[in-house]
Amino acid sequence: MLSEHSKIQMSIDPFIPLFRFYRDSILKGLGKHELLDRVPNRNILDDSSFNEDQIVAADLNHDGVINVIDVVSLVNTVLIPPQENHDFTLEDINPVSEYYGNDIGPSFFSGQVSCYYFGKQG
Repeated sequence: MLSEHSKIQMSIDPFIPLFRFYRDSILKGLGKHELLDRVPNRNILDDSSFNEDQIVAADLNHDGVINVIDVVSLVNTVLIPPQENHDFTLEDINPVSEYYGNDIGPSFFSGQVSCYYFGKQG
């Protein structure tokens, strides 16, 4: 049972029915009716047990416990589509850059962390 896991905070929340109402309303409003059939009406954590790897994976904000913040993060991941970075290419005019004179942009650094600064030369 989840109550036996030290890293999971369990509580009986009087707002769960209200949460379910809002959740269902949001899904209906977004036209995601197929998700309503996949959402159980009971507490999804009832009568469940997880191994350590599953607990670590469920702790989305890495604070050491699984709680409502992790659930909200998961719901946001499902309901809010990720923002794509716009792709562009501009000439690197920084004379000390190893890419000086090359046209570069986000796709040039695919899979790497990169930062772009737009300034006025001169």
